[in-house]
Amino acid sequence: MGIRKHSAKSSCATYFCRTVTHLCIDRTRKKQLTSIDDIPEVVDPSLGPTETLIERERRAQARRALEPYRPTKRQP
Repeated sequence: MGIRKHSAKSSCATYFCRTVTHLCIDRTRKKQLTSIDDIPEVVDPSLGPTETLIERERRAQARRALEPYRPTKRQP
């Protein structure tokens, strides 16, 4: 809701509180998003070389599949 749509019936404090509330919600949502690149790759030590290679390829395929859904990088 922009200032132009602000109802004259409501006080400025109400408008200010709603704006701050929405900013807090936005900030919380941004903190919850984790890039797949930020997740460390953990190799299971019980896997042999072939299984390790298969697991890495599977993870690479998952990353490529998720690539179109990456959040856009926004300017702060």
